[in-house]
Amino acid sequence: ASHLRPPETAPPATVTVLLLMAVAGSAAAAWRSFRDDEYKPHWAAAAALLAPVSALILELLWQPAVVAGAYPWALHIIALAAMMAVLAERFARQDGEDRRRTAYMTLSALSLIALALFLVTTKGALTVALSVLIVAAAALDRRFRLPEMGWFIQAGVLVLGWRLIADPGLTWAFDAPVWEVALAFLAAIAAMAMALRLLAPLVRQGAAVFLESGLAAHAAIFANVLILRWIDSRFGGDYPLSHWSLALNAMPWIVLMLVQLYRMQLGGWMMYVRGAIAGVAALVGFLGLGAAAVTANPLYAYGAGGLVRGPLVLDTLLAAYAIPALVLLIAQTRLGRVAFWIRPALTGIGAALAVLYIGLEIRRFWRGDDLSGYWVTQPELYSYTIAMMLAGAALLYQAIARRSAPLRRIAMAVIALTVAKVFLIDASGLSGLTRVFSFLALGLSLAALAWLNRWAAGRQGASGPV
Repeated sequence: ASHLRPPETAPPATVTVLLLMAVAGSAAAAWRSFRDDEYKPHWAAAAALLAPVSALILELLWQPAVVAGAYPWALHIIALAAMMAVLAERFARQDGEDRRRTAYMTLSALSLIALALFLVTTKGALTVALSVLIVAAAALDRRFRLPEMGWFIQAGVLVLGWRLIADPGLTWAFDAPVWEVALAFLAAIAAMAMALRLLAPLVRQGAAVFLESGLAAHAAIFANVLILRWIDSRFGGDYPLSHWSLALNAMPWIVLMLVQLYRMQLGGWMMYVRGAIAGVAALVGFLGLGAAAVTANPLYAYGAGGLVRGPLVLDTLLAAYAIPALVLLIAQTRLGRVAFWIRPALTGIGAALAVLYIGLEIRRFWRGDDLSGYWVTQPELYSYTIAMMLAGAALLYQAIARRSAPLRRIAMAVIALTVAKVFLIDASGLSGLTRVFSFLALGLSLAALAWLNRWAAGRQGASGPV
């Protein structure tokens, strides 16, 4: 770390002198805050910013650790954090209910501790340490009623997301030891859950939204990482354009889109920035899911990359189609009023992926790992019919239970499509009088379907307004 200076020589004291000058400025501002009653919060804010911002500028522009060494430079930062902690304690003794000065100093101290940790800790350990700082900020807010801690919590969630997804990010998560990856992700998830619990009695909407979205996002991405690592270790990672690889690599973008849509409820000018990020993430993510569902679909893909891997149901089809479907269907219920016009689209895409998964699993049951080809056996054809009948019955039951007219119409459409399939496709091999009676039965079935639709509508009307 000290390769830029000659051997057996002490590092220059330039950075230390510059930092001491900034510390003198912060100390002078803190002294004025003790003396000036009218502008004491403003002087306290200046004291909390001057020296820490100077240290950050030195780190960004000069990188003192390259010359002085990471540990000595981190000691400078920690000493400055200790000074801010002392000032926070002194302000807390002097102030009553107005704890703004204490909050400013506490934020400054926490930020400096985070900067020192960046200098000396490893990738996984740094994530764990930042997670602990988020819990500490929430605990300070709970104990001393410091709403400003929400700023640190929001920034901490963003930094954790950056570390777990971008730097070192998913590339590190796919290659590092499993225990280290699990420690980093589980520490972040546990920290956000604990912070949410600590802030539950308080009204902290901004921090709560960031913590909720971060918790869900990191849990989903962690599961995604584990699934992809398991598939690669079991079947090899030589199929980057396979259905499971395309879908799982698209999932972080889908999660990013959902997180930004959820955070749009905070409003403000950042809502438009979050909307733009969500749009870009949606474009990339849905392109990946679309490729997995169309071009890499095992129905059309040939060769080893087109084969389905794993046991029935718990296979690569589950990873490629069922998991994204569940994420979209569950997440759209949590988006709130901001993204109400997007929810039907997410529901439709999720439902389409779920239908594709069920259909491919039925085909795999009859065909094995290779689903390619256009021929269909009669048992497979009847299996699709049974699945459609069960789906239509379940949708009709939910429509009556929820008193939903749109869901009832969808159920009727599924049942009608099932009836048509039975008599137009399943019975296509019939001839003579058998076919005549089949079409007669089709007409009677459609009449019964109309009566069933009217009966369901009557039940909804008797139960109350739809």
